This record gives sequence, C-alpha cells and structure tokens, in this order.
Amino acid sequence: MKTNWLIVILIIIFFGVLYAVNYYGKSVPKLPLLNTKLYNEDSTEFPIQSLKGKVTIVSFFQTWCGDCRAEAKELTVLQNKVGGTEKLEVFLITDEYGERLSIFKSATQTTFPILHSNKSMKELGIRRFPTTYLLDKNGKIIDAKVEGIHWNTPEIWKEINALNR
Repeated sequence: MKTNWLIVILIIIFFGVLYAVNYYGKSVPKLPLLNTKLYNEDSTEFPIQSLKGKVTIVSFFQTWCGDCRAEAKELTVLQNKVGGTEKLEVFLITDEYGERLSIFKSATQTTFPILHSNKSMKELGIRRFPTTYLLDKNGKIIDAKVEGIHWNTPEIWKEINALNR
C-alpha cells in the first residue's frame, strides 16, 4: 500500500517538474523597456520616448532562434499589409552584436531597426524567444506573445487599423 502511494507521489512530482520545465518563461513579462537603455546599430542611444505617437511592435529576439527568423519575415509582411511604417513601426531588440546580426538581417531580409539592450535578455525577464508586444500610440500594451510568430492575421490588421484612427 505504501509503495503505491510512493509511486503516485513520484509520478506527480515527475509531471510537475516536466510542466515547469516546459512552460517556464511562457507567460508574457511586463514590457521591460524602462529597465534598459537601448542603442541603435550605430551605437547611439535610442530614445524610448520616440516609440510614442505610432502603433508599434517591439520584438525581443536572438539570432539563433528559428521562430525569431520566421516572425521577422511575418512582421515584414504585416507592416506592408497595414500600410508601411506610417501605420506600424517595428523594432527588434537583442543583446547580441556583430556578424550574427548581419547574418540574421540577410536571412530574414528585414529592414527593421535592430536595437541593442545594455542588459541581457535574462536580466530583462525575457526567457523565451521571440517575446513580442503590440503597443498603441501611447505605449500601452495591446497584445503580447511569447514564442508566438503569427502576427499577420486579419484580427491583428483590424486591431492596427483601429489603433491608427
């Protein structure tokens, strides 16, 4: 009888650990833009306040991330679909530098500005990639996704168009 309870407890612990490992970091963290300094590709500081006034998507990514590459391509299509940079600004944020970024830009054919954080993604609470936010003109989070590359949808087009009115 004791052996059966021990087996049940071990099974529960096993599945609890499995769940924790699989889903750790999948909740969307609070937008960490105020906890970091951002720099343009030419190493000049990027003023975070400049995000206000336009509907914006901010995506925290890593160059080795396959989903990040797919998302960058999808965001390009989305931006073109809703009317270009006049209707939607897209920024990619990473803590990586150098040749990796050139390879990423070439592979994704993205022209989005890539901003560098002075803190690691882990320090910012970003543990899964991509972690992406849709912001209204006031910088308020409208939608956010972790490991969610599917932004180019009719629902998002409608949301962006509504936010631009």
